[in-house]
Amino acid sequence: MKNKVILSFAITIALILLLGVTSIVKMWELANLSENLYNHPYMVTAATKTVQSKLMSMRKYMRDVTSAQTDAEINEAVYNINQSEIVIRDQFKIIFDRYLGDKEDAQKSYDSFIAWKPMRDEVIKKMLQKKKDVALIVEKEADVEYVGRLNEQVDKLVDFAHDKAVYFNENAINEKKSSIVFISAILATVLILVVALLAFLIRNITKTQKQEALARIKKEQQKFIGLLREEYSKQETLKEICGKSINYMISEFKAINGSLYIFDSDNDKLYLAATYGIKYSSLKHTLEMHENLIAENIHEKKIKVVDVNKKIVLGNLETTSAKLVTIPVMEFDKNVGTIQLTFDDKFDEVDLEFLTAVVSLMGSYIYKAEKDEESQRYFKLIDQNVLISKTDLDGNIISVSEQLCILSKYTKEELIGKTHRVLRHPDMPKELYQDIWRTITKGEIWKGEIKNRTKDGGFYWISSIIAPDRDLNGNIIGYTAIRDNITDRKTIEQIAITDGLTSLYNRRRFDELFPHQIQVGKRDKNLLAFLLIDIDHFKQYNDAYGHQDGDTALKMVASALKNTLNRPSDYTFRLGGEEFGLLYQIENEDDAIEIANNARINVENLKIEHSGNSASKYVTISSGLYVVKSDDRSSVEEIYKKADEALYVAKQSGRNQVSKI
Repeated sequence: MKNKVILSFAITIALILLLGVTSIVKMWELANLSENLYNHPYMVTAATKTVQSKLMSMRKYMRDVTSAQTDAEINEAVYNINQSEIVIRDQFKIIFDRYLGDKEDAQKSYDSFIAWKPMRDEVIKKMLQKKKDVALIVEKEADVEYVGRLNEQVDKLVDFAHDKAVYFNENAINEKKSSIVFISAILATVLILVVALLAFLIRNITKTQKQEALARIKKEQQKFIGLLREEYSKQETLKEICGKSINYMISEFKAINGSLYIFDSDNDKLYLAATYGIKYSSLKHTLEMHENLIAENIHEKKIKVVDVNKKIVLGNLETTSAKLVTIPVMEFDKNVGTIQLTFDDKFDEVDLEFLTAVVSLMGSYIYKAEKDEESQRYFKLIDQNVLISKTDLDGNIISVSEQLCILSKYTKEELIGKTHRVLRHPDMPKELYQDIWRTITKGEIWKGEIKNRTKDGGFYWISSIIAPDRDLNGNIIGYTAIRDNITDRKTIEQIAITDGLTSLYNRRRFDELFPHQIQVGKRDKNLLAFLLIDIDHFKQYNDAYGHQDGDTALKMVASALKNTLNRPSDYTFRLGGEEFGLLYQIENEDDAIEIANNARINVENLKIEHSGNSASKYVTISSGLYVVKSDDRSSVEEIYKKADEALYVAKQSGRNQVSKI
């Protein structure tokens, strides 16, 4: 009925609109006719009449010129002629713009008017020259040749404008008659439809009241849905939501009892989540697929009603269950679970459409709670087992996993708000962190190994991947670092490249680093110094003081050499026996010699007694220095050999000195 009422109203409104639009159109057409009558015949007639009037005035003023006794009288008449001419020209503009006839007729009139001017000027000229007889002759010729023809042409324009006015007037009368007939017909049709609509509404008033009652029911149902949403938003766990769900179903739909099973798609089973009016222990907690109506409902995905007609005891109350209703719980097309309710003989009063809507809402919240708990388990697993942190655009830590806190021995509160400098180990060069920041701020991923410091001063090694975080538009909003603890591996590697006695890098590490440092120097166009060192007369020291003191002396010399170089990019090696090596970057060769001499002085300042040393009463060193330039093409073996030759020169020159090739 609602559609019929709407259709009837729509037709009535459409006809009323048609009536209104038609009236407006007809009025507009009449207005156009009036406007055309004004803009064309009337305006043109007025303009032509003005032209006729001004032509007569100009002829009079011309006679005033020829009858004038003084130049002043002539000039006054000429002024009046010019003013009339201006008016006539303006009126011709109106004629040209609005004349509906042949524009050639208007042009001929205008041309005749323009052609008259030279004759007028000639008459005025002769009068000013006091040649009145000639002026009269010229004036007469002008009247014959131009003025008479001009009047005839203007009369033609006036006649056409009058005929056009008659035409427009007749059209207006005819349009008025047709408008009255058309509007009257539409008005009669509208009245008939209004009467029919009123009769239709009266006949269907009872049906409308029923629809209003249904609308009130729907409104109450929507109110219940709203309250249900509010209650769900207060629940935090899946268990709470499932318990509330079965309670709501029993309360709203007046069921006797019920149970709710949750579907686990990973193992294709159903698990009991909540019950009402049934002992939890009396039901199977796990159901295989197709085991009973509840399990089968997962695949059928539709409400299933079964007649049971059996007695049920609820406390002191005994009742008869008439229907067993199984309802699939869905989240769009995903199976969430199944609710099974038992009803008495009042089941026929249940609105199944509303029941389906409520279960659908329950499905959404149950599914969300499942996913939330799954996410919480996942994030907890990550937090407890993965070394991960996130920073803002300035590098300030905004979140950090528990596992990283355990490894670094800091709490989350101590790390959040700080930068990763708090974890930086002094052994790592600042260039490494510059490279990291340069890479990730360009939107690229950085991968590498980093040595970090723990809160208690210890250290750990990590293999790290640092990647930018982006928003929906691709803008960088922060950075995430995922790490792997490689401390054990690095410890094993460190043992393999470290001298066991002095804890300096060994010859193996030297062979790895030396070629690399040469390439870095060439790339950056820096100078690299290689200092080959030998302890003076160390065999005699061992012979005199014993190997135990010899080992002690080696460790002290190693420490002094390492302390000479304090930059992360400088390296100290024990190359074998009493032979050591230093690699360090310099700006010029004088710096290389100065550092080499500092190393020599630092060793002698240890004041380790050495009676067998010809260069000093203490342990000293001799050094061979070679500076590798960016354009140096020498091989590693050649460089080592040249440094060894320089060392030989230092020894031959008296020891305890630096020699440079």
